[in-house]
Amino acid sequence: MNLSKSCAPLSTFTIFVCAILCTSFVVAGGQSMNLSNASTQGTASTSMSLTLDSSAQTEGYVAAVEFDGSLCDVTDISAASATTGAGAELFISEIFDDGFTIGCVVDASAPFEGNTIAPGSGLALAGIEITPTALV
Repeated sequence: MNLSKSCAPLSTFTIFVCAILCTSFVVAGGQSMNLSNASTQGTASTSMSLTLDSSAQTEGYVAAVEFDGSLCDVTDISAASATTGAGAELFISEIFDDGFTIGCVVDASAPFEGNTIAPGSGLALAGIEITPTALV
């Protein structure tokens, strides 16, 4: 089962990036978030990754994802290597029947030490575990 086609077609699997906070402003818009494709057979669960491509330091991010809840369930969301490696002080996720949200602030409480996610490509922000609920 190809989740990118059945669970959440690319046109439906919309990421609304509410905020990517950077320590410097990039005129050319050097940040983008991506949600990986995944496939599975039957009703076996699979994992997807939320990644970041950034040309500047990142202090936090918010993502909201919508999908067809009649075809799959999100069962777990966890912080991935770029988030944990930066020592993120606040990582919150919420799972809904037809989507999920993720919010992260890297340096959330005093003393503010300037912790950030370093610039890079394909930086793993979060892992999302998905289980199909219907065969398509």
